[in-house]
Amino acid sequence: MSRISDQPQTPPLPLPCSAELISFPARRAAPPRSRLQTALANLDRALADQRSVLATWRSALADLRGAMHGLDTSVAIYRGELGKLTTGVAHLHARALWLRAWASRVETDQADADHLATNGLPPSRSGRSA
Repeated sequence: MSRISDQPQTPPLPLPCSAELISFPARRAAPPRSRLQTALANLDRALADQRSVLATWRSALADLRGAMHGLDTSVAIYRGELGKLTTGVAHLHARALWLRAWASRVETDQADADHLATNGLPPSRSGRSA
């Protein structure tokens, strides 16, 4: 049996002598941040933006509340004026009905007086003249 050390060994192949080393670009010297720290920083920025938008929205709601209060006041005043006008129109309507009835009575009385003056008799109310 033969042993490996008993066999003749071949000399190793020679390595090439000309090799060029390429350097990698250097990284920026930034403090190392974990993914959690980056996510928390992004969340803080998003919350700050949301706070700003929410403040603007609340301001717009306050403006709207003021405008609605002013509109409510104007509508209440308008309703009051309409109530006064309704009362005034109702009184005028009642007065017009009274005047129409009065004019009708005066007209009837005048016709009766004219008939009496011409015929000497009061007019019959049945629609036939004497």
